[in-house]
Amino acid sequence: MIKTVIIDDESSALSTIKQIILLGKLPVNIIGTANSVESGVKLIEENNPELVLLDIELGDGTGFELLEYMTQINFKIIFVTASDTYALKAFKYSALDYIVKPVDPEELADAINRAAQSARIDNLELQMKILIDNLLPENKEPNKLVLKTSEAIHVVKTDQIVRCEADRNYTMFFMDNGEKILISNTLKEYEKILPDRSFIRVHNSHLVNIEKIKKYEKLTSGCLIMSDNSLVPVSVRKKDTLMHLLGKI
Repeated sequence: MIKTVIIDDESSALSTIKQIILLGKLPVNIIGTANSVESGVKLIEENNPELVLLDIELGDGTGFELLEYMTQINFKIIFVTASDTYALKAFKYSALDYIVKPVDPEELADAINRAAQSARIDNLELQMKILIDNLLPENKEPNKLVLKTSEAIHVVKTDQIVRCEADRNYTMFFMDNGEKILISNTLKEYEKILPDRSFIRVHNSHLVNIEKIKKYEKLTSGCLIMSDNSLVPVSVRKKDTLMHLLGKI
């Protein structure tokens, strides 16, 4: 059982989360709740939880401000948010786990099970920095992506990605400096995250950065030559969409 605290200033949300955990028989032992930054900091310091369910908007501040008060973050976090679509995309770019209000039982169960199965506490401070950077008003689109492997956490700029290639349930990222990063998420997940104005799925196994396309070869079935000179096949059903986008460049 994971020692867990819940910090949320909405009593209804607190009750809902506790009920979902109880009815779902999730591997969680709720050792306390709080409804503010001040009481939340005290609760964490006194109880040393393994997992914190943390609301973003609290009556006396934000969940981010609460974390700034902590001298050490040695627990896992699932953020609870009612934020808009842009903010949610920033969370995805930062590889931080979150659930959206009103809380869905299945989403909460999935997030808690992920936390239970994770053997380590990731570099939360780095991920938080990327989240805050992506939420800056001048960034109309999140531009920094966190890629977590078993050995490291990589922070990459989206404009440095040449292409992504599916490898079963994994995705290989090819960067413009020649680096390759293998991530244990599907290509479909990154197709949803990366901006469609910059990235296009040209084949079942390939997602490419439009700005990194060097040439389209019409011979045979057609393929793309990317900025790193790699060849990427283009499926017949994606050809017209690709031609339309290339015409706009």
